[in-house]
Amino acid sequence: MITDMRQIDEFANNPNMVFITDYKLALQILKNEYFEIPNLYQYLERLEEASGKSFEMTRCFVNASPFFLENSRHKMLRQIALEFLSRSNLKQWDAFFSEKIKSIINDLPLLGSFDLVANVGLPIFDRIARPLLGVFPSNKKDFDRIATVLQRMVEPMLPLKQRLQSESDFKYLIKMLEAATTEAAGQTNTGDRKLPTKSLLEQVQIDKPFDQLTCYAFVTAMYAAMAPLVQTTVNMLALIYSENNGKALTVAQFEDQFDFLFHLSTAPRYIHRISKKKILLEGLEINEGMTVLIDIQQAVIKSEVNNKIAKQLDFGFGTHFCVGAMLSKRILKELVPMFMARFTHLNVLHKVADDELNIAYAYKQILVSPVNVPH
Repeated sequence: MITDMRQIDEFANNPNMVFITDYKLALQILKNEYFEIPNLYQYLERLEEASGKSFEMTRCFVNASPFFLENSRHKMLRQIALEFLSRSNLKQWDAFFSEKIKSIINDLPLLGSFDLVANVGLPIFDRIARPLLGVFPSNKKDFDRIATVLQRMVEPMLPLKQRLQSESDFKYLIKMLEAATTEAAGQTNTGDRKLPTKSLLEQVQIDKPFDQLTCYAFVTAMYAAMAPLVQTTVNMLALIYSENNGKALTVAQFEDQFDFLFHLSTAPRYIHRISKKKILLEGLEINEGMTVLIDIQQAVIKSEVNNKIAKQLDFGFGTHFCVGAMLSKRILKELVPMFMARFTHLNVLHKVADDELNIAYAYKQILVSPVNVPH
């Protein structure tokens, strides 16, 4: 488990929040009609009224994201995302994904040290997420720096100053995409290889399910949503070597332990719900309006065989099951074994947790060093 990242939670002493660590109780809450996902759009409207500040672009982003609300518009957004990330569509990208994963691993130095976040995590954004989603902004470095931390906007109790910064960031991201030429925004080549099919941005620009601004915001939201995959990837690599005395796992061990490794490495910390009425569940009283935080790593059921995970909530639940679950497993199941084949022995030298991010287990840096083992 990522024990070194379980820093003191800023939410722990808030009387309006309740933490759930029991899987069966978590399931009752997720299935109960009196618990709903936080309505970030309404919250932003109230915040505008109270502060006198505008969050117009943030509301646009929320309204264009398939993750936040539960209405017909968001069902359509989820359907578009699910179809694009379906097994049949992703299969067209198989050879492309393999080529890019191989390039990421082959670029890692066999001598000296390197940073898993900078040298493995961020290239996933640039080499896989960017062409897949069609995100070719005018300034890729700035775009990625901002987009990779946008998940912070869903954090409860986020200070007004940070909300205003997010508003400014959204405007800048959209401006960069709008400034990009049509050819750059929908380009079909990366390097010397043609992409296998249309990117998400190119597809929605053809289908026009929404206006142009919403299309840009939708694809930006999908791009930002790649952050948990990137974070989970580096978490898993660090976990494997840290818990195995600096040694890689065999392919058979990795495949056998994958679900357990994924669960212990998964980046998202909580599933959020808001109580619509006062309710009593399993002796626990939850008042109307309280925020329920289901601890994903704690709320599990383990099988009696080899302590394996039998039931977990790593990808969410029900209508809010992660639309990118298939893509995440696809990337991890190829990248991690390829990494371990290149680095049979590796020392984890230093880790710097992202303490500013309260909703995910994420690192700012994981410094590692390959170990030369005589054959």
